[in-house]
Amino acid sequence: MNIHTLLRLTTILTLGLIVSAPGTSRADTIYNAIAIVDLRITGFSNMQTSKPDDVVITGSGTVVDNDSIFDGHALAEQFAESRVIEHDTHERGFNEGLSQAAIATGNTTLGTAVSFAFTQGILAINNLSLTEGYTVNFSADYSYLVDANAINSNLEFASATSEISLESRLLGSLLDLTVSADSDFAGGVFSDNAVLPFSIFVEPGESEVLTLSVHAAGSTIAVAPVPEPSTLALFATGIIGTSIFQWRKNTRKQDLRRRRFSQKDKSSFTHHH
Repeated sequence: MNIHTLLRLTTILTLGLIVSAPGTSRADTIYNAIAIVDLRITGFSNMQTSKPDDVVITGSGTVVDNDSIFDGHALAEQFAESRVIEHDTHERGFNEGLSQAAIATGNTTLGTAVSFAFTQGILAINNLSLTEGYTVNFSADYSYLVDANAINSNLEFASATSEISLESRLLGSLLDLTVSADSDFAGGVFSDNAVLPFSIFVEPGESEVLTLSVHAAGSTIAVAPVPEPSTLALFATGIIGTSIFQWRKNTRKQDLRRRRFSQKDKSSFTHHH
């Protein structure tokens, strides 16, 4: 799957989320994270496409976890796929292998949205020959895309991360890729599509294990505007000033009443005598 297909898929997902958002025509914050890998066997020793009978290759794929959480005027979606590319259901051969995909997308007008997808696949290579070693050639075709944008950086935030990891028991790390974007650093779209060819030699009687992990995650938040601290301070000062003024006003009224009553008592006492 090339990067143009990824862009189209992301656009469809994002538009679907925005259109389905109740009471909203557009989202203020958007995130998209996509990671896709096809790991295929491209040949064997001496550039042969037919698998040696002594080499047994098996595979498995698992969706480790995927979920989405959102509240308010927000939506989130995720997609995870982990499958074995096969022609023979018992073992892998030429142009077979693993296919992994993880997608997280969401948007927020007011609220929060979080989604993630995590997949993992394993290819196990066993050389049953006790006298001959074999080379197995591979090609890892991987694509990724991250996109995080927010209209108002003071009230909104969005982030997206895509991760791809390919580990070999014999060779160690073959691919370790983490790409992130967030709206605090201008956001934008970061994407690429590349092919990683590599070969593994399996000694007689030995085995090899390839572990492919793909992860996509994103989050966004948008909050309602609130008065700035200076505004709140002025507002609080106004309330305090008004309260003091009212207290003084009431106090003066009470003092004036006391004086009147006092003068009335004195005049009454003088008149009586």
